[in-house]
This record gives sequence, C-alpha cells and structure tokens, in this order.
Amino acid sequence: MQNKLINLKKFGYLKLENIDLDILGVIEKKITNAFYEAIKLSINKDLSREKFNHFIKKKERGSLDLDCIKESEELSKELISKLEIIDLAKEYWNCNKIKYSSSLSKFRYVDPNDISQIKYSPLHKDGDFFENKESINICVPFTGYGGEYPGLQIFPLTDNKLKKKLIQKSSRFKFINLFLNSERPIVERGSYICFNQDIFHRRTIDSSNKIRINLEFRIFPNHINNPDLNLKDI
Repeated sequence: MQNKLINLKKFGYLKLENIDLDILGVIEKKITNAFYEAIKLSINKDLSREKFNHFIKKKERGSLDLDCIKESEELSKELISKLEIIDLAKEYWNCNKIKYSSSLSKFRYVDPNDISQIKYSPLHKDGDFFENKESINICVPFTGYGGEYPGLQIFPLTDNKLKKKLIQKSSRFKFINLFLNSERPIVERGSYICFNQDIFHRRTIDSSNKIRINLEFRIFPNHINNPDLNLKDI
C-alpha cells in the first residue's frame, strides 16, 4: 500500500485490481440496457426520458448520469466503497472519510464506429472544470480499456518544469506527444484506473473495434464542501 501511495503522490495515477465482479456484473447489465434504450430514443430524437436526455443531446460525450436508472447510484457506491483506492485516498488526503460527487460521476459509452465520438477526444485535465483541487477520478470498465476497446492516453505528473509548461500551454497534441511521456493502459475487466484532477488525458480510439462501457466515479476528501459538486458520503 505504501508504494502505491508514493506512486499516486508522485505520478498522480494508478492502475489497481480486485473489483467485486458480482456487483460489477449487475451494474454492467443494467447500464448496458440503459445505453441501448438511450440509443433507440436518440434515433427518434425522443426526449421523453429525462434521465437519458444528456446522452441524446450530446451523444459525442456518451454519458449517462450516475442515477440514470433505479439503483444505479447505490450499486455504484457499493462497488466503489470496497475498492483499495478508498483507503489509499484517505492516506493521500489525510482524512477519515471520503465523499463522492453524484453530479460529476458518469457512465460512459464509447463506440469506435461513431464518427462524433471519434472526433470527441480533447486533451484536458479534470481540474479545469471545477474549482476544487483535490479529487480522484476512478474509471471502472465493464468491458475493458485499450486494445480492442477505446482507451485513454494519460500523461503522468512530472517534476520537469519544461515538460510541465509544455503540456499546460500547448494545444497541439502531436507536438507535445514528441516531448512528453504518456501511457495507454490496457485495463481488463476486474481492474480499474484512477487519477487526480491534474492529470492530462484524452480518449483514444486507435485500432479498437469494440464498444467500451464504463463507470467514472469522482471522489473527494470529506473536508470539501462545495454545493455545486452534490457531494455525498461513501
């Protein structure tokens, strides 16, 4: 655990294992069906299911809210609460309890054959979208990340001042790719990746040919009190 904590502090990113596959399977089935229903509604531009409207209106993002269907939030909370990253995060932030954001946690659907989703791959860090500077995004695949599935390209933190400046200032992705080290993790079902708000990353399609479905669950230390984040105890 100590080595993992050191790596989280140094690189801002970890790949971990030991997910409860029984709970994962239950969520996977429910969310896969929810996405298929949302896709059918989007074909007819049917906005009658309010919880699915974000996916229908912005299909390139491929997201459904954490509470999009009955029990989806509670099951996700149960799944995440058993993960090693929760204890690591308590040490990382020196806190006793962990909160999660119900508004910033999402389910994702990425189809490598969907042109809009292929083009939607901006290089970014999560900290640019909210003021708080203490968070971890836990990405749990129901299918997989990378390889046959769309994945993520991640730029671990670095102490090199020049490299820091390059990634913060440059929007020319091919340019920074020449100078900065990055990782494209292969994440099998049963494993997960997590990274803090300062990690630059982007969606990758590469040679993938299968649809990726996953959970993105954002956690925070319990001393954060931002009403915009809709924080709840885990």
